[in-house]
Amino acid sequence: MFSVVFLSSVLTLSTPGANSEIPQNSVPNWLISFVVQGKPGNMEETQRRLERLFDQVTNGAGVASRDMFTLQEAVTRAQRRSMFLSGILQKDIDGDGTITKQDLDVYYTPLARQKLRTNVGVTIIPTQEQQADIRQKAEEVDFKLDANGDQRITFDEMLQDATRKTEGEKISAFASPIQPDKLMMLDQNLDGTLTKEEYSAAIAKAFKQVDSNGDGTLSQDEIRAAVTNPNTTK
Repeated sequence: MFSVVFLSSVLTLSTPGANSEIPQNSVPNWLISFVVQGKPGNMEETQRRLERLFDQVTNGAGVASRDMFTLQEAVTRAQRRSMFLSGILQKDIDGDGTITKQDLDVYYTPLARQKLRTNVGVTIIPTQEQQADIRQKAEEVDFKLDANGDQRITFDEMLQDATRKTEGEKISAFASPIQPDKLMMLDQNLDGTLTKEEYSAAIAKAFKQVDSNGDGTLSQDEIRAAVTNPNTTK
């Protein structure tokens, strides 16, 4: 299995629809934001920094497409599902694919014996009654996965729970530092793929828009102006 780099998106702007594109002479605000992130620099430095980001997003393929993002999302979702499954499967003590109360008692007994620290910093050893209460509360949480109430958590029930949890997640936030719909806005010929050349051309256009005096370098004043109101940059 290959891995997908998890990075949180730094963008907070609304995401356009899947079929959106930018007008030929327009630069999206999110790209302006990416250009002015970090310390001031010249065009070459900015290109290198943002092209490294493109290589990261595309796993070095040099081209982005909606199909690629769909595959990345599927892989990430599978990895997340596996993580949830491993968390509950470790409680299947006898390894028969089903978790019973006996399994949970064995799993939680040593955990329930662990010393507790009070709110005044005093460490205490739980009493037998407290240990039983700790086990019961923990097991009640796990048995919420027992859909048919037979006091047995089957592998199918574990898988259904893991699937439900991952289906409710916005996976694109884990899978890509740039939201796919935003990146694909730069596909100017609308062929469904974004080449590195198209991406680099968009960066150059955004840079020139911020570089109000045209000297090839972004100053702190130009960056502040772009951050304050990207729509009024050059």
